[in-house]
Amino acid sequence: SMGALVTTHKITLLEATRDRFEYLDPYAQLCGEISSISKRDGKLEGHAKDPITSGLAWEAFVEPGYWGKTNADVLCLGAGGSAIAICVYIAGLANKADRPRRFIAVNRSPGRLEQLQAINAQLKTDIQFEYILNEDPLLAYRFMVYTNSASLGLRTGIDSLRRGLVMMGYSSIKRWLSDQLPHANTEASLRPVREASVLRARLTEHLLQSGVQNDLRREVYLCGLFSQLDELMREPLGTILHRIPLSERIYDAIVMHTGPYAASLEMACALETEDASAIRQLCETHEMDLEEVNRALLRVLSSLEVIRPSH
Repeated sequence: SMGALVTTHKITLLEATRDRFEYLDPYAQLCGEISSISKRDGKLEGHAKDPITSGLAWEAFVEPGYWGKTNADVLCLGAGGSAIAICVYIAGLANKADRPRRFIAVNRSPGRLEQLQAINAQLKTDIQFEYILNEDPLLAYRFMVYTNSASLGLRTGIDSLRRGLVMMGYSSIKRWLSDQLPHANTEASLRPVREASVLRARLTEHLLQSGVQNDLRREVYLCGLFSQLDELMREPLGTILHRIPLSERIYDAIVMHTGPYAASLEMACALETEDASAIRQLCETHEMDLEEVNRALLRVLSSLEVIRPSH
């Protein structure tokens, strides 16, 4: 037989080509992804091996009975293919002591969280699954201020949301989120700014050149997410950002309009307008390919969920 190994975009690939396959194995059907493609007897087949390989990795660093002895929870940063594979694997473990009591998935894409939730709903397991969406710019900023406060007593500065989540742990995060509820800003006029900040963050990230390390992508995402905090907090951006130990690259892009992230942030801002000449000028200034810019915009727009009012 002939075939291919899929190493990335496994979910997206199956979404785009599902009608081409004449056979999908049970894991592929459940997880909605494929990691290997083969052709046997003239039929195109898709298989998902990630629940198996993720399980082997899990067994390599989690000792038998660990969850029963510690009563610990799992905090999973991301809700893509790896998170799905791990959930499917641990749900199938026979010994209760080998299964975590609670599995918390954190992601900044509501679509991925919903997909993970739909798959987990099909699993026969006693694991409690919880889902956290972490895209609100003001909440993200307050979280970083808190993780860097003297009262928390962490030895090193927290310069990213991911690092803050890892350092705090689920119980502390849950208590902190509960404390935020009385202070939540429900002012309707600020909702467009919050949503625009999220959209700008996604655009800024997608405009970054491909091949850039994930840590830098998370930095450039924060550039877009925090770039309108002055409108939400009614303070100068420089004052707001100096309260947290962000990378100088983020501060330079947002406040000084310089540095390696400035071009992506400027272009994301320009794409929010209807000024085509400004977009073309930025492409020339920063040597950005207009076609690639359009592709980045389409990728972001295609990921949006449009909620139509019911009649």
